[in-house]
Amino acid sequence: MEKSSLPRIHSMDSMRGLASLQVLLHHSLCITVGFYTAYIAPSPSENSILIDTFTFSPLHFLWAGHEAVIFFFVMSGFVLSIPYYKERGDKYPSFIIKRIFRIYLPYLIALGVGFLLNSIYNSHPRIPELSEWFNGIFARAVTPSEYVDFVFFLKGYFHNVVTSLWSLPVEIKLSLLIPIITIPLRKLNRNICIFFPIFNMLIYHFGKRLGMESIWPDFTLFYYFTFFLFGAVLSRYFQEIMAIFNNFSQVALVVMLIISILFYTYKWNITLLSNHLYIYFHKIPADYMTAVASLLILILGMTTRFSRILNTKYLIGLGRISFSLYLVHPLIIAFVGFTLGQIIHVYYLVPLAIVLSLIASIPFHYLIESPLQKLGRKLGEKLVRI
Repeated sequence: MEKSSLPRIHSMDSMRGLASLQVLLHHSLCITVGFYTAYIAPSPSENSILIDTFTFSPLHFLWAGHEAVIFFFVMSGFVLSIPYYKERGDKYPSFIIKRIFRIYLPYLIALGVGFLLNSIYNSHPRIPELSEWFNGIFARAVTPSEYVDFVFFLKGYFHNVVTSLWSLPVEIKLSLLIPIITIPLRKLNRNICIFFPIFNMLIYHFGKRLGMESIWPDFTLFYYFTFFLFGAVLSRYFQEIMAIFNNFSQVALVVMLIISILFYTYKWNITLLSNHLYIYFHKIPADYMTAVASLLILILGMTTRFSRILNTKYLIGLGRISFSLYLVHPLIIAFVGFTLGQIIHVYYLVPLAIVLSLIASIPFHYLIESPLQKLGRKLGEKLVRI
């Protein structure tokens, strides 16, 4: 994500880091039979009060991995569009070069490690003490055609290689539309701008009813582009919104944070409703509620009061390594699980996988991600001067 021109960027980095931590906790807990069973269950099973409490309640926020990806999409639309609204954005060829070095090349490196581990562990005996989700990792060898599909974003079952990478083809493809979509958003009035994500949402659901997903595999990008548009529209009016939110009292901001968490975990909270109410609330797509919550969380995180909390060195450090953490943690989880899954208890595997993932993301960031990002900036700047 481009970081120039963005006010109080440390708050943004901290929120990005916390979202990556949610994904890490989600995948780490899903290696256990109990948490994964609860995660795929439609409602509380009452087999474990503790697990059900952390799954079917606002406490799911702590390990809301899927929701965190929606948050990333909203944040990308927000961050990437800001310099273009201020007419200080990169020229399009330079923007593409930076995207390639920022996301695609680290993606390829993580993918390569995933290919290597798959070749080692695809014939490894499955581990009955761990969940079905974990045993689906490296379940079969990658075929030659799949190598091509993964590299060129054609298609692919990422759980068999690096499960978190599924979102990066979406991220790269849709981020390339941001400099283009900001052109009309910059010129149109507020009401029409707000209609953009709604219109995109309607296109997706209408096309889905017509069977477009089976005709055009990339049609699902319309679904995710709605979240990017949410962020892009927010950034268009961000300064005005911040002027309002910075005048709210601390109590009001805390109340809004609680509301945003309830919306963020909407899918899990409505299971606590009666069957009569659940039938109606279940019809509202949970991802859209998460996207709305993500907008509110972004705003709250950038307020003066909350930014004081987020601007701590540990959270900033977590934000700095967040993308590397997102890339490497499935590899660490797989390695730890297949190596130690039948030796130590699963509830020791979870904290071990979390700690080792955090540790491994540090050298990946400083030796791979950061140098590639700097190189991309230099090449992008040279391209502009040609």
